[in-house]
Amino acid sequence: QYGRNIIQKPRYLKGAPGAIFTDIAQMCGIDIRQCYYTAMVKWLLPKAHRDKPKKDELAWAQEALEDEIREVKPDIIVTLGKAPFDFLTGLKVSLQDIKGAWFHSERFNCRVFPMDKITFLVSKPEYVEKFRVELLEVKKMLSVVEGAPVIEVSRHYTTIENLQQVTELVEMWRNNNLNIQSVDCEWGGNN
Repeated sequence: QYGRNIIQKPRYLKGAPGAIFTDIAQMCGIDIRQCYYTAMVKWLLPKAHRDKPKKDELAWAQEALEDEIREVKPDIIVTLGKAPFDFLTGLKVSLQDIKGAWFHSERFNCRVFPMDKITFLVSKPEYVEKFRVELLEVKKMLSVVEGAPVIEVSRHYTTIENLQQVTELVEMWRNNNLNIQSVDCEWGGNN
């Protein structure tokens, strides 16, 4: 039964990455000690592939993880790394293309928010601010789940493919006195 009969005192995130992550979460109003977290694989993997478990290891651990998620019934799951996101959503996309967005796990009926693995907090210190911004987004969703009102902002998305369309869009903004715009550019699908 996957160690359910073993009662252990919770081990909160350990080491430098865990301490930094916990501090950032606390700054964002999230008490890690009030959150449930787990690992995809419940045993220590060989050091060479701890960050990216092999398919057979994930398959062997899958049933335990699925049972654990069904028992806990989370409203939100924050994935730290690509492998847990792929497992929860079944999507195969670049982590860089999806970070900062919310997804829905049909299998577990919960919201999924992808983030980088926390080891980046030590190996790439510039990620501290990224984690802070992303954990603020998680805090907002926690508030929504707890019943906070949601302010809807109307949006209008337009895809521009040529100079003529840019000119027409800017003209429409002027004619309708639209003074606030947000522009996201991608060139041929590459961010």
